[in-house]
Amino acid sequence: MIIKNQIIFIGGGNMAQAIITGLISCNVDKSNIFVADTDQDKRAEVETKFSIKTTKKILTLSENAIVILATKPDQIHKVCEEISSQLNSQIIISIAAGVQLSQIQKYLKGYDQIIRTMPNLVAQIQKSITAAYAHPNINDRNKLIVDYILNTFGDCIWLEDEKKLDAVTAISGSGPAYVFYFLQIIIQAGEEIGLSSSESQKLALKMLQGSAQFAERNISDLETIILNVTSKGGTTEQALKYFKNHSFNKIIKGAINAAYTRAKEIGEK
Repeated sequence: MIIKNQIIFIGGGNMAQAIITGLISCNVDKSNIFVADTDQDKRAEVETKFSIKTTKKILTLSENAIVILATKPDQIHKVCEEISSQLNSQIIISIAAGVQLSQIQKYLKGYDQIIRTMPNLVAQIQKSITAAYAHPNINDRNKLIVDYILNTFGDCIWLEDEKKLDAVTAISGSGPAYVFYFLQIIIQAGEEIGLSSSESQKLALKMLQGSAQFAERNISDLETIILNVTSKGGTTEQALKYFKNHSFNKIIKGAINAAYTRAKEIGEK
């Protein structure tokens, strides 16, 4: 697909820059990409990094524009009000965590061509898994355009129920931090039992990368994979017994439920 629409980012932070990187890597014309940000230093950073045009404030929107709301959630109300009077056929994409589609529509004075998304940190290396929910009035063509954009910086899944975005936030939105935390602990444990820092880092990282790729091929039968790698009376069995005896599964599920609960609380504000 060739995207010729004007693509305007309101906010030029890390996630906006990750998406811009994806768009450019998929040959979207730089002259069609713009960033609006009140922070002069951020505008200068974006201009230097991508050689695209920036502005302090959006003055006009073309009819075929795609507007990506990439500001902090507490700024969404203000920026929506600033552009609401110009909207007639533009596509609005929100990447703001916790801001419900109905809230955005209210801020846009009833405008409904909105898609709410939840990308994650690894969009910065074009490996995001992004969940998206579209307003029922979004037509198939516009949904296809947005699907293409979301796939320029990773993969995309579409949800039929917006409420599931809270669960998405708890799993894939916050998930990279869980993995980094687990990886950090494994590296520290390796050092404590005699490995050097560089040895432990490389062993742990490569183990995690390889395991993820292997799991991708067998994702529907992880229990069998676990059994296959666990020899009776062996080292893996001892580690897994320790996990079970110390309720590791409850800790992980409890943490995810805490994130899920917080995501719902944010969305209800």
